[in-house]
Amino acid sequence: MKNNTIRIKYLLKFGQKQDMENLFNKGEVYMNTIKLFQELDKPGVGDKLEGTFEISNFKEGKLTLEIPDNPITLNPKKIQLRKKLKGHIGNIYSTYALSDELLK
Repeated sequence: MKNNTIRIKYLLKFGQKQDMENLFNKGEVYMNTIKLFQELDKPGVGDKLEGTFEISNFKEGKLTLEIPDNPITLNPKKIQLRKKLKGHIGNIYSTYALSDELLK
């Protein structure tokens, strides 16, 4: 049986110089809100799904929107349901992991 364990060798943190100095010298941790990452328009950083805690993908089926006195039934080829919390739900502290697989 193949061992699928990935061993993390290093965690790297990227950030503003002042934030990195405060982390190293004072132990202060700088984080951004989940909302910031959801709305960030920067390739490779954040996306609209940040903070999503459950995603369900379905293939062909039937979806009925229960609108009072006027239900609407759809027959989508595929559908994705996402569950998110509203309001401020927390912050994100991002690091980059270097594993034994990446360091080969």
